Amino acid sequence: LFIAGPVVTFNAFVAQFATPRQVTTAGAAARMAARIVAVILLLEFWTHCFYQYMMNEDRWYFDDGTGMLGVDVFFLGLLTVAFMYMKFLTIWRFFRLAACIDGIDSTVNLKACVHNTDSFAMFWRIWHASFANWIQRYLYRPLGGPSTRTMTIWPIFLFVGTWHEPSPGWMAWALMNALGMSVETVVTAKFGKSPFWMAAPVYEISQAVASILRLSAQLA
Repeated sequence: LFIAGPVVTFNAFVAQFATPRQVTTAGAAARMAARIVAVILLLEFWTHCFYQYMMNEDRWYFDDGTGMLGVDVFFLGLLTVAFMYMKFLTIWRFFRLAACIDGIDSTVNLKACVHNTDSFAMFWRIWHASFANWIQRYLYRPLGGPSTRTMTIWPIFLFVGTWHEPSPGWMAWALMNALGMSVETVVTAKFGKSPFWMAAPVYEISQAVASILRLSAQLA
């Protein structure tokens, strides 16, 4: 967990370290290991057949004058996010499995597919769920919690951006996420309980549109 596992609070770690308990069974651990191996094999196939991560990191589509369309860059980012999902799924689940075998339980990261989220809030609850829990406990609630959400998410995302890397790119990423979540909070508070928006066809369509807007903002 210290190297690359899910985030766990110090008190929870010390308590479980002092009194180890059976977190998983042999059968459950074997199934977890089998899923990890399956994702690794899929990731190997992906990196041999698709080169979007190299293209994204090299930024060649900005430099060589190929005239790559905006929609092409968007789908390049979409594939890169899918690659990152599988990469972090492998890392986090492997180290969590090792911790479980050692008697230390921790929060499960990536609780659902990254593309199966229709809001900023849902995305961050499932992506790095253990870090999100840490943020809620040590930053979000002390800063006011739900009552000041539209204001507190700005310093919180700036902290998260700095935690990743104190660079202009990450600061811009943090501000775009904070803006998206602020708009989402206001819109949800105003229209979230409306009978019109909760009606079946309108709800499904609005959720789909919200998912596209969330993904577009995070890939921008």
